[in-house]
Amino acid sequence: MLIWFVVGMIILFLLVSNHFRKYKEADEKSLRPMSEWAILANSSFPKDKERMAYSLIIQSGSILEKMDVIKLKELRAPMLVPDFTNSNFILFVISLAPNIIPESNKESLKDSFYNQQARVYLANCIEVVLKFGESGVLDRIIAESCTPAREW
Repeated sequence: MLIWFVVGMIILFLLVSNHFRKYKEADEKSLRPMSEWAILANSSFPKDKERMAYSLIIQSGSILEKMDVIKLKELRAPMLVPDFTNSNFILFVISLAPNIIPESNKESLKDSFYNQQARVYLANCIEVVLKFGESGVLDRIIAESCTPAREW
């Protein structure tokens, strides 16, 4: 009886540690430039891509909260909706931001795609969407993100 308990605890430990290891790896990938992060995400399995996207949104939300742009829980709340697709959210935000940013700032945003951490680039894009986008644009992006994952 004691042996089965020990075996069960070991299996549980391995499962839990594997789960946290995957999220740690996803966090570490957000330290890469966005250009590299997008390639890694695109070549990952769908579940890993969503895990990477979730981590990237959380990391970017933390940056935005420190800058008093948006509360992290405001970004986190839609992610709890069952149909919400994290990778779609990122795709829609990074597709929209370069199109609405003032011309004087476009080069800076483009450079940050290649030279800054993915979390910083996404935070910049979300800030651009909130600052220069139409009223309610973030809500529309969130609504559109409640669809099956799209190809990048």
